[in-house]
Amino acid sequence: WNMVAAPCFLKEKLSRDQIIATMIIFAGAVVTVVFSSHTSPVYTLNDLKNLFLRPAMEVYTIVVPLIIMFHMTVVEVIEHLSPARRELRVFHSLHMIGYAGAAGTTGGQSILFAKATVELFKSAISGAPGLGRTGETYLIISGMVFCLLIQITYLNGGLMHHNSLTVVPVYQAYWIVSGVIGGLVYFDEIHTFTPLQLGMFAFGIVVTISGVVFLAYLAHKHHRAKPRASE
Repeated sequence: WNMVAAPCFLKEKLSRDQIIATMIIFAGAVVTVVFSSHTSPVYTLNDLKNLFLRPAMEVYTIVVPLIIMFHMTVVEVIEHLSPARRELRVFHSLHMIGYAGAAGTTGGQSILFAKATVELFKSAISGAPGLGRTGETYLIISGMVFCLLIQITYLNGGLMHHNSLTVVPVYQAYWIVSGVIGGLVYFDEIHTFTPLQLGMFAFGIVVTISGVVFLAYLAHKHHRAKPRASE
């Protein structure tokens, strides 16, 4: 949809290479989602608390914030460089990935909190107690809102500095992959994977990352071509 809307409303030119890179990301994301778990059991508040206290989630809650902070730090460091250095390919591409990655990874966590919120409502409809009576409920909802605010802030920042045809696909790749991985870890769905699912899931992530790298290269190439076109 972004490939259709951006040329129409933002007058951005869509190149063949951008279409290829976006399709690579799309294909990788589709493979990742198709071969992920699609079971949907009902969880109570106690179930959600116990899932959160597992060792895998303890590692997850350390690693994911570090990944988000890394992307934020990349953005801050590059924005304090001189204009000439920011124009270098590596810094221009990293700047775009920093914004899109921070937004997408945080957005993936908002999916996780939203899923937990839905599970609370499902359990309440089924007659399980706990919804609205404990602080954990409001902590989950607050986490979802907080992640959404960071997601919107960094996505808007990326769109201010870079072409939407490069920012949005990279953001979507981070968003989908981090959301799926978050669900696999938190709800312990990875233990239900068959060897085929596990292999195809990993393959989808590799394909998605390759598309992101290709699109980051094209972002700098497009950026450098703009002054020449204006001349």
